[in-house]
Parts: sequence; structure tokens; C-alpha cells
Amino acid sequence: MESGELMEIRQFKPEECDKSLELSMYAFQYELSPEQLESKRQHFKADQVWGAFEEDKLCAKLTILPFHIHLNNTLVTMGGIAGVATWPEERRRGAVAKLLTHSLHIMKEQGQTISFLMPFSYPFYRKFGWENCVDYKNYKLLTAQLPPKPIEISPGSIRRYHAASEQLIAELQEVYSRYVSRYNGALARDEDWWMTTVFERRNAHIAIFYGEDNKPVGYVNYRVTDRTLTVFEFIALDENVKTELWRFLSNHDSMIDQLTISAPIDDTLAYLLPDPRIGHEIVSSFMGRIVDVAGFLQQYPFTPHARELELTLDIADAYAPWNNGTFRLSWSEDGVVTVAEGASSAEIAVSCSIQTLTSMFIGYKRPSELHRIGRLQANRDIVALLEQILPERTTYMPDFF
Repeated sequence: MESGELMEIRQFKPEECDKSLELSMYAFQYELSPEQLESKRQHFKADQVWGAFEEDKLCAKLTILPFHIHLNNTLVTMGGIAGVATWPEERRRGAVAKLLTHSLHIMKEQGQTISFLMPFSYPFYRKFGWENCVDYKNYKLLTAQLPPKPIEISPGSIRRYHAASEQLIAELQEVYSRYVSRYNGALARDEDWWMTTVFERRNAHIAIFYGEDNKPVGYVNYRVTDRTLTVFEFIALDENVKTELWRFLSNHDSMIDQLTISAPIDDTLAYLLPDPRIGHEIVSSFMGRIVDVAGFLQQYPFTPHARELELTLDIADAYAPWNNGTFRLSWSEDGVVTVAEGASSAEIAVSCSIQTLTSMFIGYKRPSELHRIGRLQANRDIVALLEQILPERTTYMPDFF
């Protein structure tokens, strides 16, 4: 009998929480106190966790988290793949491959037209259709390199917080949502995510800048330990707010030797410093994958244009057969888009893999660049058309799961 043939892919049962926790702690190398274990048991959502079992023995597992992400000023459903783990004696038997393939079916059924994950290996997940779609900048500044403090102070005030409250989360949510709507890929957070991920997991401080009208217009989420100030989030709605938040952070200069911060890939901090020679690196982050091409294209917010148009795509997808084929997009004069599956080879205008389609439509790479490097097959007129109808947005994901 072939390896893995007897594996059953199924959801966890509520009473199997400890099996999941035991594998997670082993694979990701952490320990939980008795109190933390009990909290995990109470919050265990068995319907989100899938396992590969052999006669009730857990071989591997993953979690599908239900999210919405920002995409061109709209929200779309996203399935977040997390907690992928295998016992070492069960590796290379195809358990994770079976789970990932099964997860695509489940996410399609649940209407999650796109999926994100944080990979342990980019080549591994590329095989299954995921593609790099988020980069960010990591900065490390010594205290002498912190931005200079302008003499003129913008009207407003900064208040510090540590404990969460409904009002505080509402204020943070307002600023966060306005800021990340400029990007593609950021999570639409709910109150539970703010509480568990931002407050409990990070155990950090919040400093909010309030404008003249006493409304929140920016914040930093940060922690100071061992003379290092770590900034988890730096959210500012305009340049004046950004200046005042940097003034606040720089006022820690007597307490720290260095500051570290992660920022979107389009951040301009180095350019604005008197000396741009600071420690910084570009880091690849989340991978994305369109789960359901037809469903994704039907809800995709294209750039409006007032003319009839048709475009046929030929997509290669080895692990989601419903995506592997042709899709005809039709625009009416009033901008309504319809998606139909199936077209003759003579009608095909664009050919690419599911990975290329994802990176192009999420905004990570532009059509002209993908065409230039050979990932997108189309003539120059069609590439120019794609440049017109696909909004230009930078990707950003300040969360981790």
C-alpha cells in the first residue's frame, strides 16, 4: 500500500484540541503554561482546523482562518492558512499536500476567493499555487539617526495607553481602516483581533495622536525592552501627524540605544532623513493565491471605463481544476462586468499561471513587468489594456497569522 493512502482528511473534533496544541508546540518550538493551555482549549475552534489522520493518529494539520482584506477600496473574503505542521516521522508522506489541496476546496465552498499564508518555504508553497505578494521594509536606527524634531509643533496632543477598552479599539479601528484602505492585502480587523493579536500577543503600548478637533489621526504601537524601541505599527494619516509621532518616539532617546520598525514597501523614511545611510532591508512576507478565479474576477473592482470590452484569460492551475481553463470577461457600457467560463483558443488574449494572475491582480506586480520577464503572455496592446483596467496599489499586511 502506498505511503499516505490510508490518510483521512477531516476537521478536528472539539475534544481533540490537545492533539492540535501538542503538535503546534512541538513544530513551532514553544511552551504554554497551564493557564495558557486552558485558555487555548476554551477558544479552540474545531471547525477551522483540519487534520490528516491515520486511524485517529494525527499526522499533520492546518487552520483556515476567515478574514476580509482590503482590495482597491473594497473588502473581499480571504482564507488565511495558518499553523501548518507535521510530526517529523510523518513528513514527506504527502500529508501537507493533501491538506493544502483539500483547503482549496473548502475555501471555495466558503466563498473565500483568495488565500494568504506566511510561508516557511516560498518554493514549497509556490508548487501549490501561492505566490509572494507582500514585501516590507525593516529599519534599524541608532538614537543619533532618529528623525530631527522640527521646532514648529503641529496642533494636537498625544495620549498613551496600555490596557484595551472598547473606546480605544474603536478609535484605533477608525485610523487603521482609513490608512490601510490605501493598500491591498491588509486585514479588515474586528474587535476580537484587536484584543487578542494587537493587545494580548504584543503586550505593547499605544500612543495616539489627536488633532485639533480631538479626533484620532495616527498612532504607534510599540514596546521598549533592553534599550531597544520596537515599533510594531506606525499609522499616520498625513505628514504632519507622521512628524509628531516621530517626535514622540524620538523623545525616548535617553532610554534607548536603537529603534527598529517595519513599514510598507513604499515608505520614504530614509529619503527624509538628513543622512539616509541607515540600516534597512527589504523583507518578503505573505504569499497569496486566488482560490476561485471566476468568483474573484466577478467581485474584482476594476478601474471604471465607459466602453464595451471583452477579454479572455487562459489560466494554468494544477491544484484547483475549476481554475484551470479559460475565462471570458465582458464589460457593458455602464461598467458591469460578467465572467463566463470557457472560450476557444482563438479568443485567448492573456495566458499565465495562477501565481502570476494573483500577483498581478493583488497589485504586487504590474502587467508590463510580468510581460517583460516572461510570466505573462499577451501582445503589447493587451498589456496596455491591463495597465488601464487594473488599479495601481501597493500591497501591505501589518499582521501575522
